[in-house]
Amino acid sequence: MTVAPLVCGSSVIIKPAETSSRIAQAFYELMIEAGVPHDVVAFLPSKGSEVGSLLVRDPRIHLINFTGSKAVGM
Repeated sequence: MTVAPLVCGSSVIIKPAETSSRIAQAFYELMIEAGVPHDVVAFLPSKGSEVGSLLVRDPRIHLINFTGSKAVGM
């Protein structure tokens, strides 16, 4: 869900579940180490209940990919 948008030329915000923030951070750090620019990929560890609706409503965000339960996606 992260690499395909990058390959297509889109920027990505990685907003992991609270329980998997550390592994997502390691993935983010590997992408930066591999040369993905900081302004193309962002890491946003936070509670979905705090930022989820903000991300969905933000007009700068054109597409959201969810990995998780249907309830989380809804």
